[in-house]
Amino acid sequence: MAKNDVKIIKAGIGREENFTTAAASTLLVGEACKKNGDDVVRIADGDPEIGTDEFVGIVTRASTDTASAAGEVRVFMPGPDTIMRCKATTSGNVDTIAKINALKMHAITFGLAAGVITIDEDEADDPNVHGLFVIAGNHKKFTLDFIMQKNAGPASGTVGQTRD
Repeated sequence: MAKNDVKIIKAGIGREENFTTAAASTLLVGEACKKNGDDVVRIADGDPEIGTDEFVGIVTRASTDTASAAGEVRVFMPGPDTIMRCKATTSGNVDTIAKINALKMHAITFGLAAGVITIDEDEADDPNVHGLFVIAGNHKKFTLDFIMQKNAGPASGTVGQTRD
């Protein structure tokens, strides 16, 4: 898996918390994670989906699990004003300012291929299902900035942003 795929650009009122991980589920700094029972796990391709996944946040301290024992991981849980950044899945889709502007306000998901987490701008805009909301980008670095939609986060409903 890759390290530092997702970066926190503006932390805002988010907070860091410790969570448990299952055995053999190593999470690295900068990876996005979601809830899986009482543990957190790496997001899958196409996550987070509203009503299906609970996006927990971005790993800030790698997990301590081993092949045979559960561990602990430190995760930054985004607040409503937290801005995150990630490379786009297809660099050719974000290589001009006009292309990035066309993606603003799109609700999309993460991509995960070959162990690398990206933000999947190839995903169709669907604010009722997709948990990430594009707000900006950098056409020279092929990155997109985004926030988490409110219903994609922890069940408490205390973090996140929506576009009602």
